[in-house]
Amino acid sequence: GQKKLVLELANQGGQPLEISSLQIEPAEPFTSATTVPLMVAGNQDEPIELVFGPQEDGLFEVRLTIDSNGGQLELELSGQRALLPPVAHSLQILLASDQLPANGMASSQLLITVYAEDGRLVKDETIQLSASSGEIEAEVTYQDEAYQATYTAGTVVGEVMLTAQTSNSKTASTSLNLQSRQLS
Repeated sequence: GQKKLVLELANQGGQPLEISSLQIEPAEPFTSATTVPLMVAGNQDEPIELVFGPQEDGLFEVRLTIDSNGGQLELELSGQRALLPPVAHSLQILLASDQLPANGMASSQLLITVYAEDGRLVKDETIQLSASSGEIEAEVTYQDEAYQATYTAGTVVGEVMLTAQTSNSKTASTSLNLQSRQLS
């Protein structure tokens, strides 16, 4: 996200102060939201608005140069962005196959994607899986931006509910159908 920074520029003299330019080096992640020229009446203050909007985590240092009819002023600015690790907010379950024979051997790969509220992927979550019939392997692995496990069909024909739950109790469910075995 972005954060607004307001600097109060005080003109301590009796004459108007004209700000002709605001330069930021390097140009990002700080930007000016104040248009120039800016007039500051004698013995008055005017705000200079800057926006801090880094695209990645880190410590950022810049130099703000203010040019005016009263001379030049240089300020060192710094800002830091460090996002907290993402926390599970929603899940999505995808099945490789939503129909299996009820033979006790057929299987389907499960892919569970966990998202934080801001849309980031959650990579270090504990996922508990359950099935109303059949079995899900105990080990859930994280690979290729999704948690993966294998469901093995039971022998009872009908709909099976598969549920994934995170350590903070966020859940998602999907279903698959177990069909009677075909005789050939």
